[in-house]
Amino acid sequence: MSTTANRRIKANLHLDVDRPFAHYRSDATVLDGHLLITRELELRSASVAVGDADTAQSLLAQVHEDQERQFAVARVGEVNWKTWADSIPPQQLDTLAYQAIFSNGEFGAALQLVERAAQANPKDPYAWGLTAVIQSLLGHDRAAKAA
Repeated sequence: MSTTANRRIKANLHLDVDRPFAHYRSDATVLDGHLLITRELELRSASVAVGDADTAQSLLAQVHEDQERQFAVARVGEVNWKTWADSIPPQQLDTLAYQAIFSNGEFGAALQLVERAAQANPKDPYAWGLTAVIQSLLGHDRAAKAA
């Protein structure tokens, strides 16, 4: 997952489970604007002793839970949304604007994206409609009506 450089992960994302028959390690970090996830499972034995069955089930549950983990990434600094929007291919602008609003609540980013989409294709009704929605959400009623 790519992200801007001034974001950080909002969670403890380190897991290290060591058992006689296996070792599991999982780490996640943001490196150069990319979410880097490392997961390693070392099996030390081809079988598990009967007495370790509950421990093995517990390890499997921890691995499964880790594999299903969702990541929350938060911005920790200012972003130049115009520069970012200018780097996006035109065919992705509307989709990313929608995600910026409804998934991330990033109205400034969404506005830059839809303005660029409308500029790239002045007849794009989706871009103009979304521009009106964003301007309205920002409390810019005149700009919303103009869109």
